[in-house]
Amino acid sequence: MYKNATFFNIALEPLYISLKSYKDSVLCALPTDNVGQKIRKLRLSLGLTQNQFGAMIGNKNTTVANWENGYKTPSPNIQYKIIKTFKLRLDYFNF
Repeated sequence: MYKNATFFNIALEPLYISLKSYKDSVLCALPTDNVGQKIRKLRLSLGLTQNQFGAMIGNKNTTVANWENGYKTPSPNIQYKIIKTFKLRLDYFNF
């Protein structure tokens, strides 16, 4: 990709490769699912729309969308409500 690109006569390929390997090593250390991803997987596994899911826990579909997209995180009270409503393990949202 950057093989022939130079900037001030410095080849960029080694820099690109080192950044890519750093990114890969950082990603390996991260948890696989955040709270929003867990909510999305749960909702889809139950065959619910964001509107239906939100209504079941007393929230709007836009709030559910914000959680799933990582813009916001549900409070511990809401997480507990999701756990109780869908009869999940208490550690469902813990990493």
